[in-house]
Amino acid sequence: MIKKIIILFAVIFSLLVFYISFKQHMDKLLSERDDLSKKYEKVYVLVETYKLLSKTETVSDNKITAGLLSYIQDTSNKLNIKITSIKPIPGDTEKISVVYQKISFNSSLSIVNTINSVSNIKIVNFSLTKRYDDQDYMNLDLQVEKL
Repeated sequence: MIKKIIILFAVIFSLLVFYISFKQHMDKLLSERDDLSKKYEKVYVLVETYKLLSKTETVSDNKITAGLLSYIQDTSNKLNIKITSIKPIPGDTEKISVVYQKISFNSSLSIVNTINSVSNIKIVNFSLTKRYDDQDYMNLDLQVEKL
């Protein structure tokens, strides 16, 4: 009988030790989970902020207020680049197609850089083709949209 009581106390003591160690381990795991959850919340906020910032445009003082067509014509005239064809593209936004023929590479870079320096217009389509009649010149076809 005493052996049974000793065995019963040993089993109860073993179960109590097991429960205490299991409880400590579970508390540690729950604490680590909560810490990790807080870190993920911080990362989530950073990701959402990044998404918002990546969608917003950079603020620039260089914006056009006039029409896109007249702006491109004036810019081309200032850069001394002749426009071969310019026409509006129908749609919801103000968009135009501009063709420059027989222009130098430096002139094409100048026009593209000038357009990119304005914050409320963007180049939607860009095509640069080499001329076979004169290797020093090329044709530039742009589609520009006002935002």
